[in-house]
Amino acid sequence: MNRHLIILLILLLHNLWGGYGQVSYMPADPAVIELKTLYLESGRVFPTGSFPLDRRDLHRLALKIKEQALSSEARERVEEFLEELSFNREGIRLGSDVKLTYEQYLRTDEKWEDYYRLFFEPEPALCIDLYYTQDGLAVIDISGSWRREYDGFSSNNFFAFKPGNPFAQENQFLQKGYFRYFFGPLEMELGRNKVHYGPSRYSSLLLSQRLPFLDALRLRLPIGPLVLTSLVSTL
Repeated sequence: MNRHLIILLILLLHNLWGGYGQVSYMPADPAVIELKTLYLESGRVFPTGSFPLDRRDLHRLALKIKEQALSSEARERVEEFLEELSFNREGIRLGSDVKLTYEQYLRTDEKWEDYYRLFFEPEPALCIDLYYTQDGLAVIDISGSWRREYDGFSSNNFFAFKPGNPFAQENQFLQKGYFRYFFGPLEMELGRNKVHYGPSRYSSLLLSQRLPFLDALRLRLPIGPLVLTSLVSTL
């Protein structure tokens, strides 16, 4: 037990000193929102609705809008984005992200009938993400989360104390575990990850990021202004 606590402490200290950024980006991530804003301010439509995006995708899309910037101020903002992204094909990155979350919920006396509030799913109390990446070549990413066992509306997202099981949790601990590799312009991803198809940040008529994860083989190939996406999975 002490060994596990030491490992967790090392990961927390690592994140206090700063990590190396994400390796997989969804529509609601700050970097994607910022890049979409740069496109809108330049009078352009964000050219893809196929997620997740890789750091290479963000770098490529930022360079594209930099060439089409309408003013020197817009070009400077794109340069700041690229500098913060720090895309580097030569560097190898090893990183970890640890997120601890505590939430307390208050429920009114109102009789809720809608599904979303009646079956409210609390946030995970602990998320750990470990990754290896070489920009533009390969990514290995594995992520797990501790989420309390669902037992109706809970007062918080921490422990579900039950007789004989004081730390009752959901069984789906592994949220991500995939290998991504680039064969030139072709991107291949195999394993478990979130997916989202469509321009909306929150929902979609197709597969959306509201799915906890999807085990799949995914191929993406940009061809000029088009991005071809192929997804093979079982539901």
